[in-house]
Amino acid sequence: MHVVAHRAAASSAPENSIEAVVECIEKGVDIIEVDIRLTSDGEPVLFHDDNLSRMTNSSSSVEDCMLVHLQELHLNNSDKTSTPSHIPTLSQLLEVVDGKCRLLLDLKCSDEFAEKMAKAIINDIAAYGAAGWVTAQSFNDKVLSEIHRLGHPFPLEKLFVFKLPLLPLAYDKGFVHYSYSKYDYVESFNFNYRCVSPSLVRDIHEHGKRVKLWTVGRPFDTPVLPVDGVITDCPWEWQVNR
Repeated sequence: MHVVAHRAAASSAPENSIEAVVECIEKGVDIIEVDIRLTSDGEPVLFHDDNLSRMTNSSSSVEDCMLVHLQELHLNNSDKTSTPSHIPTLSQLLEVVDGKCRLLLDLKCSDEFAEKMAKAIINDIAAYGAAGWVTAQSFNDKVLSEIHRLGHPFPLEKLFVFKLPLLPLAYDKGFVHYSYSKYDYVESFNFNYRCVSPSLVRDIHEHGKRVKLWTVGRPFDTPVLPVDGVITDCPWEWQVNR
């Protein structure tokens, strides 16, 4: 079972920062998960929220800012204190990681920008020869299907919150049709850990796909299920206890 460091498991550095990524690499995390958004000039950067206010002193959104303006900002720690860290680009991340561990890119965009995001991700991964150690996941069906349409030598994973029992419906920020043929190009279904049953895990495995749980806490607070990975804020505890 793989342990995935959620938002680079920020502890001594801000979430989604290069400093947090380096700490994960040094501590031997299996996979580092980071969030990707596009700037107004089309640059993929590491940032979770649409609005910048929680993590910086700006109240703008990532999508409304050019890269040059974003990189002037300093990231906050969880206690809201400012740090020397800046919002990294995907290119900077790929250069730092350089195959030292796997990356899971959580692509955050609307349908409107799905094609632009897909092209940017494919281009950056190709430029750094990173296809062998990068995976992309998203709640957004359109960005996943665009990456698949354009051709992708790296795995794709589908994020869900939950699936309705006995019905071909799942929730991923809205209700969507759930079928294995629809997501035949997706390698893993990643569900909220509170919303998964042993029978669902078994069914997904029987259809040749893997399962990850998000976003779990400590090992003993998480349901025991035969899944293939956990996306967690506490990767160090899972490493010790698995």
